[in-house]
Amino acid sequence: MDLTTVYTSNESIKGRIRQLMALGFLPVPRIREGLQAIIDSLSNAEYDILESLFQYFVSWWCERIPLSMWNLHGIQRRTNNNCEDWHNKFNWKVNRHHPDIWRLISALQSEQANSSR
Repeated sequence: MDLTTVYTSNESIKGRIRQLMALGFLPVPRIREGLQAIIDSLSNAEYDILESLFQYFVSWWCERIPLSMWNLHGIQRRTNNNCEDWHNKFNWKVNRHHPDIWRLISALQSEQANSSR
């Protein structure tokens, strides 16, 4: 069974994968400790299913990529993509998915005034 199928059908595995995804919100010095805590808490069956995922995560995200590059602890933004962050804030200002032209123009003028400071 592939990991996607297991993720959607097994709540326990889904929870473990979500814990893995949440490691980026820990302080950098605690990431490896958090990863080990997740691995230590796996049942044998869960470990068998997730072993290759954890091996990939450790070899790529913990050894090749500096932890500080993907860590989000203490960052005010909910994304590490600046364009996505601006887009989310702009959508919040517009307050509609499909604004009329006048609301859009007003929001753009407001954004321009704020960026010119």
